[in-house]
Amino acid sequence: MNKMNYRIALQSKKMLTNGLIKLMETNDYSMITVTQICQEAELSRRTFYRLFETKEEILNEHMALLAEEFMNMVTEAAPRHYIEVATIYFEFWKQHEVFLKLLKKIKCLN
Repeated sequence: MNKMNYRIALQSKKMLTNGLIKLMETNDYSMITVTQICQEAELSRRTFYRLFETKEEILNEHMALLAEEFMNMVTEAAPRHYIEVATIYFEFWKQHEVFLKLLKKIKCLN
């Protein structure tokens, strides 16, 4: 994949992720369809299926990106004590509070 296509794919993934998250705020997750996600993201179903197989894959990839972001924050901060790691952890999830609450709502955090 060339550099331009890669950037477009990343942008499309982000749009689909944001679309799913927005839909999760007002809809039952189990009832959200790929068509709704695509409409919210203003992308085609074809684009969706080029990038993901299921809506669950969107969540999995988003959580993996969040984990990577958290690890980068820890690495950059270079904490020397566990309390510093805990502070980074809670600050991180404060920034992503809406997403965390949505995961709880769909029972991913039991």
